[in-house]
Amino acid sequence: MEGHDLSTVLPPEILRHFLQGFSFYGLLPILQVSSHWRTMALDHPNYWAHIRLHNDSSGAIQLFLIRILRTYCRPFKVYVSLSRSSPAFGTEVLPAIASNMERILSLYLAFNVSNSSDLFDLFDSLCHPAPLITALRLNLYASSSPHWQNSPEYPSSLPVGLFAGVAPLLRSLSLTDVTVPSDLVPALTGVYTLTVGHGALIADGNFQDFLPQFPNLRRLHFVCPAESFDPVYRGNARWATLDYVHASPSMLADPALPLHVVKQILGYGVTPEEYSALLEHLLGPLDFAFEAVPEMHYVLMHMRERTSPFHERTICEGIRQWSDEYIASNGHPRPLPFTRIVTLTIPECLWQLACGIFPSMPSVKQLSLVLDEPDPLSPSFIPAPRCLPTPCLERLILRAGLGQPVIGFELLHDFLTYAIPTELSTLRVSLAGVFVKSGTAYGLPLLVFEQCTPEELVPHPYPRADIFYDD
Repeated sequence: MEGHDLSTVLPPEILRHFLQGFSFYGLLPILQVSSHWRTMALDHPNYWAHIRLHNDSSGAIQLFLIRILRTYCRPFKVYVSLSRSSPAFGTEVLPAIASNMERILSLYLAFNVSNSSDLFDLFDSLCHPAPLITALRLNLYASSSPHWQNSPEYPSSLPVGLFAGVAPLLRSLSLTDVTVPSDLVPALTGVYTLTVGHGALIADGNFQDFLPQFPNLRRLHFVCPAESFDPVYRGNARWATLDYVHASPSMLADPALPLHVVKQILGYGVTPEEYSALLEHLLGPLDFAFEAVPEMHYVLMHMRERTSPFHERTICEGIRQWSDEYIASNGHPRPLPFTRIVTLTIPECLWQLACGIFPSMPSVKQLSLVLDEPDPLSPSFIPAPRCLPTPCLERLILRAGLGQPVIGFELLHDFLTYAIPTELSTLRVSLAGVFVKSGTAYGLPLLVFEQCTPEELVPHPYPRADIFYDD
């Protein structure tokens, strides 16, 4: 059968269903399978639903325009990231975006501004109705221009007529080197998530000028340098309406800001003093959860009050920093409230890190271990120190992280042997999406096993690592 594509005998609906789970980049290798697969893939909505442009060569721009044409009037997302803007960007790319604005779901534009005409062309293209758009990100990288903030020839703020006032679904806005005008912009009133980047606050203004534009704002990523905070919005009322704030170091260092009323705060690379500022208003018993972000460069530590109003604080640290400063040197960890932690969640991949920095935690009564390795509970992934510093543990939850892990009972037995403190007499073991082969326990505390689903457990109260990429 060499040389024959047997997939041609399958109904087209089966191939379309097979291709449905692929992203745009996942479809690219499929184009090389055969002409039949190439035809099916090129006609699949996923290939045309995420349209990207990374360079301004004539070929790349032509492909960009062809892909917009091949959407066949379907909604799509646009991602444009250029190191510089060429004449073709203003004469071909922006007009194509403007003429199809009513079908764009999200728009990301990042390029270096070289002259004022780039900005006029950009803002003109953004003045068309966008009834489907949910996210807008503008990274203009114009701070390198010496006249950016000072010359009237450079329009530095969004137009008041953004999207012609028609953007009912716009919920996310990210700005770098572009500001918001003092006049009300109707298209921004529904924004739920705001990212304030470098140059997003004008020289004579401050963040309080943003607030009237966003009456429905709930999530704030403040990633620009330190700005002034006037007493006008030091009051608790406005901050208390926010569900989430990614705070800059200057905000954490300002004791007058009422950040303690915000439901969740993210602090990145904070100092010991900023640790104290983050945690001093968390009262009573706490939930504590470790989370590894993609590629294991950082670790997130989520702390949440167990009683209303459920304030949460998330601290982001570099794993290498934790390892070098605290484990290798046997130093004391950051000032964390270990004596008030009642529930603890640890991904399997962070076991050694977590056990290495924890002192004894007699308050912990429930531990959730997220099995996120291909060979769960293998000694290679659970190296020493292994014994849990939790002498009062009552419940151990083995939660599936990736897939549905199957564990041999002997391996589970060995894990429990060295992980469970010897002073425990009974332990409740809950399996959430984890399956254990049959076996017999010996020499262990009385174990009470129960099979449950993740939904039956208390829902994980913390956001995943995509808090960094909230759009």
